[in-house]
Amino acid sequence: MILESGQMLSAVLHRHGIEDDRLYKLTHKNHPSTLWAGDSFQHFEWLTELFFWLNKQRTARGKPSHKTFDRLWKLVTTDVVWDLVDAMDDTWTPPPLCMPDEFKTDVSPSHCYRNYYTAKCNEWLSRDKPLKIEYTGRDFPYWLQLENDNETEKSSR
Repeated sequence: MILESGQMLSAVLHRHGIEDDRLYKLTHKNHPSTLWAGDSFQHFEWLTELFFWLNKQRTARGKPSHKTFDRLWKLVTTDVVWDLVDAMDDTWTPPPLCMPDEFKTDVSPSHCYRNYYTAKCNEWLSRDKPLKIEYTGRDFPYWLQLENDNETEKSSR
């Protein structure tokens, strides 16, 4: 998600007329999450913070800082970018739910995404060649209820 967040941040900056060699080429410009991130400065700021904390989690697990983060962090925190406050609306709206309708409930977006992720993990585990679900350096999420716990690493390493 660090790469995808960097791509969305780049797309928002392109949308608002900021050009810089560090930006990624424009991609997914019409994706609901990318549009949402560019519609309000609060959304852009939220995505910027998510970008930071995803990289923080990565480094806390003993991995180096992500190249996407290193490439874009100084740019997305400069005065030029923060001048977008004047160009963007400053209203908060909940992020779009980019998932099948069956997971879109009246519960918070976090719960919707947790339910969707749980279903995807159970799907991955039920394949002929199951994917391994592992949380390195972190506890297994308390909310992730898997149907086939035998093939899943639930401990932090």
